[in-house]
Amino acid sequence: MFINREKQYDEKENSEEYDKVVKQREIERKIRKQKTTRNALKAAGDDEGVREYGRKIKETTAQLNAYCEKNGLTVRMDRTEVYGYKDESMKKKPINFVKTVPPIGSGSQYRKYELDTENPVTITRNKEIQAYRVTTSVNNIYISSDAHVKPKQLHQIDKKVSEVYDLIGAKDAENKPEIFIISGGEMSKAAVATYNPVSNRLFITDSVAIYKKSEMPDFMSTFACGDDDRSSYVHELFHWKDAEEYRRKKGTITDENRKAYFEWADIKGKKSLDKAEKKGYNIDNLSVYGSDSYYQGKYSEAHTEYLTQKLLGR
Repeated sequence: MFINREKQYDEKENSEEYDKVVKQREIERKIRKQKTTRNALKAAGDDEGVREYGRKIKETTAQLNAYCEKNGLTVRMDRTEVYGYKDESMKKKPINFVKTVPPIGSGSQYRKYELDTENPVTITRNKEIQAYRVTTSVNNIYISSDAHVKPKQLHQIDKKVSEVYDLIGAKDAENKPEIFIISGGEMSKAAVATYNPVSNRLFITDSVAIYKKSEMPDFMSTFACGDDDRSSYVHELFHWKDAEEYRRKKGTITDENRKAYFEWADIKGKKSLDKAEKKGYNIDNLSVYGSDSYYQGKYSEAHTEYLTQKLLGR
């Protein structure tokens, strides 16, 4: 699990501005929820419900515009986008979200990305999450209704995940995890990525799912190779590899034995780090997060940071 230890706001100095932005995000989430409901009603053929939620969306959008104007905030309609939602003014199209994205090495041909909006997956983490499978991705990628990821970025994320599987020697592995791209609000308060060994699901926030080196989130500097947006995937997929090893040796990981699994992973990580130290490696050369984890006895976390650092070459 990656933990974001950066202080996001100085509450004493910026509490008023912070509260304004929090309210703005609440209104944006309300619009996304209304659009998601409208999509479901449209799929069910409920024309009256579609009209009602169309009206609600217009009212809440007007509320957002007025609130931002009053408080000097920038309106970000891209944060209200929902896959599958089409404006009333647009011509009717299939409910599944379809965008064209250039494939690798092509300047004129396009590859479609689609979401299975008819079969949403509902899970609970910090809050209830509704996510949709990217049906045309190579990997098992899902995106939540609250996550903010552009269509082209979905293509790039899929490509990066394939690159990471190749890097860690798991290109042809079976039982690969489902990868969920979710919003920060849907993750726990501090984590930015985590792997769940019981459900075999990897969760990553949209803020670190993909980014340019020049646009690296500041808090990623505390992690191994944080300027490389593959690092979160590498870190969590090393956890997945540990879980796969445990499953081969000891059987299924359940809620009942997950504590035993984590203890096993910590022992494994400590042994590996001890060997590295004997060969001259300095634990203090780990990332800030890695060294903190080591001295707190979270050896599995420290070990995955060590492996990430070693694999990505820094």
